[in-house]
Amino acid sequence: MALSQTLIRAATAQQTGTLVLVLATFSHPIAGVRRIVNNTEAVTSDGNEFEAYPFSVVLMADKPDDQPVMTLRMANVSRDVLAYARTAAGAGTRAKVTIQIVAADEPNIIGAQYTNLEAVEWQYNLDQITARLAFRSYQNEPYPAQSFTPGAFPGLF
Repeated sequence: MALSQTLIRAATAQQTGTLVLVLATFSHPIAGVRRIVNNTEAVTSDGNEFEAYPFSVVLMADKPDDQPVMTLRMANVSRDVLAYARTAAGAGTRAKVTIQIVAADEPNIIGAQYTNLEAVEWQYNLDQITARLAFRSYQNEPYPAQSFTPGAFPGLF
């Protein structure tokens, strides 16, 4: 994915006035869809409105033996956000999460995008919510996916 010129200049400059925003989209079959941006005002990106909410994202460490995990922390928890976290944490299914990084001047141009994340663990109290986000692990999946039996592969036997 190509970075926008605004984000490249902001990342390589010694000082910059460009505001870099993180857009987070949570999608859960029971709790629904929730879109938030770490900004003081709402932002519209690609036709979707992201609610202004204070949060931070710690990107994954580059360790070859560890599963890549992000941590998202939300402060100043409101009732509706806490209700969403409780519903998503208590359900039997995981919330799908997409993290996008954009410049405030160009919210429709996605600078970096992390898709296919799942909220694998939720921790919450009255002050903050913490969600651990991980990619789906394929380490325990069988390979090959099918068994080579005479019924499934008659030409082999």
